[in-house]
Amino acid sequence: MCGRYKLQDPEWVEADFSTSFPTLSDAVRRPRFNVAPGQLVLAITRGEGGRALEQMDWGIEAPWEGGPPQIINARAEKLPESRFWKPMLERRRCAIPADGFYEWKSIEGGGRKQPYLFTREGGQGFWFAGVYAKSRSDEPPAEHQCAIITVDANELVDGVHDRMPAMLHAAELETWLEGDAEEAFTALQPYPSKEMSALAIGRAIGNPRNEGPELIEPAEPDGPAQAQLT
Repeated sequence: MCGRYKLQDPEWVEADFSTSFPTLSDAVRRPRFNVAPGQLVLAITRGEGGRALEQMDWGIEAPWEGGPPQIINARAEKLPESRFWKPMLERRRCAIPADGFYEWKSIEGGGRKQPYLFTREGGQGFWFAGVYAKSRSDEPPAEHQCAIITVDANELVDGVHDRMPAMLHAAELETWLEGDAEEAFTALQPYPSKEMSALAIGRAIGNPRNEGPELIEPAEPDGPAQAQLT
């Protein structure tokens, strides 16, 4: 799954998008080291007028009774067959900029978990594949709600979790946003392990109220989690 990520350098989004940010909340324009479900996130969509940047709520409200309050992830393999997800795959795809995401590794012999930060090898930014729906609330600031798509974990992430967010290269971003549903689906693949790095960090990242660069400082993993991720 993907339940937490960071976008500490949002300026690359402007450069990559070849435009300045439209009028958006400061919450999505400032450096962020602990983006959590329920918060506003930056997203890019494709419409009749071309690509557009907007802010969305991370988490789609389930329309059925007894559903979760927020659906933050969508499994890639479910998109083409689900009555809930299929219309979004066909007509409401988005991409969410990030430069790292977090997963937690269970420590044998205890109830604690060791957080890891996963990034591209050089720390560059990338895009999560996502889908979105219209907000069920008429209250601003977000018109839409989004979910991040997950795929099977690559070899690196699999040492911590069996799922990972669908990360997009530039060419895959084009396919995801511009292609038809069948073409877009082909972009949803595990990101190559050889192009990624993993770093053990402190447990302060687990509290969504915490924010700042100190959250991504290296930490010594506990117990059996000290084994290198490969």
